[in-house]
Amino acid sequence: MLQRFASILDTRRKSKGFGAILLFTLVLILSGVLVACGSNTDTGIPTKTDTGTSNTESSAPSPNNNELVPTDTPEITPVPSDGTNDHAVAPVDDTARDFLNSEDGQSLQTIARTFIEAYLSGNHEEMKKLLIDPEYELNEYPTENQMDNMESMTLKLSAASIREDMVLPSYELVYKDRDTYLYFTLEMQKTEDGWMIGAYYLEQ
Repeated sequence: MLQRFASILDTRRKSKGFGAILLFTLVLILSGVLVACGSNTDTGIPTKTDTGTSNTESSAPSPNNNELVPTDTPEITPVPSDGTNDHAVAPVDDTARDFLNSEDGQSLQTIARTFIEAYLSGNHEEMKKLLIDPEYELNEYPTENQMDNMESMTLKLSAASIREDMVLPSYELVYKDRDTYLYFTLEMQKTEDGWMIGAYYLEQ
């Protein structure tokens, strides 16, 4: 009887039992919290931020690697016509086009057209002003005016005709009374006085 009463009054045993119960309760609570966190992580439910990012990425257009980027093609500035006939410029390739659009190319066009119109109209004095050697034996000075019979003239130039020491433009001449074209080629050289003609010839 005395032992039973003493055990009831023994506070050390009560504190030990209470501590064990408290520790067991804390372990249960901590386990529940960890299980809850793990389940939220594995659900894979997208947040508002993730949803917005995915929508933005899906709505963005995919780049088209085959899309061609347009390039600007320089335009030829023709020499103003005096109304006597049609005058056109037709470069064969990009190198010739770039040259004809340059300052040298524009100057060459002016001299070339002035000379061919003087040739076709029989203006010997104007021709001699633009010749390097007016007395060259192969120079031909026509005596008749062919301008009235001229339908059109087109200046043509290719990269192969642009050389270090000279440029060889060629005019395609279309006559009103002929079915075939004639080609008037100039050998032009850059001198201290500008572009001059060293030689010229007419061929079919």
